[in-house]
Amino acid sequence: MVDFHLSGVFQALHSENNYLQIQDDALNGTVSSVDIATERNLEDLVKVSEELLKKPVSRVNLETGLQNYFPKRSDFVRLNHHMDA
Repeated sequence: MVDFHLSGVFQALHSENNYLQIQDDALNGTVSSVDIATERNLEDLVKVSEELLKKPVSRVNLETGLQNYFPKRSDFVRLNHHMDA
C-alpha cells in the first residue's frame, strides 16, 4: 500500500526517478524485529544491508504487483547517485 501511495506522489511531482526504497521482504529471525537492539543484531543488520545493496535494482509494477528487475544496476549505485545529487 505504501508503494502505491508513494508512487502516486512521485509521479504527480514528475520525480519518479528520484524515489529509491531499499527493503528486503525475506528477513527472518532477530534481524526482522525492530525491537532487538543488541550489538550482535545491529552488526547482523549491517551485514544484511551490505548484501542487500549489492542486489539488482527492482521496482514494483503497480498494475501487476510483480517486480521489474534492472540487473545492470545495484541499489548501491543508485544510492550513491542520490547522495551525489
